[in-house]
Amino acid sequence: RRVARIREGHFFIQLLSELDLLERDKQRLGQKFWRKARKVARYQEILQTSAEVTKLEQGIEE
Repeated sequence: RRVARIREGHFFIQLLSELDLLERDKQRLGQKFWRKARKVARYQEILQTSAEVTKLEQGIEE
């Protein structure tokens, strides 16, 4: 339940929204995206957070 609340919560939804924006930038900019250190770091951070939440959900479901 707690993990589901995290995924449905305001903070996580904001992260996914930011991830969507970064994905658009990545598509639009192509290789130039990877030269923008701050964007790349944030992109990787959000992907890692999302992966951790998914991992927690899977661990609970088992």
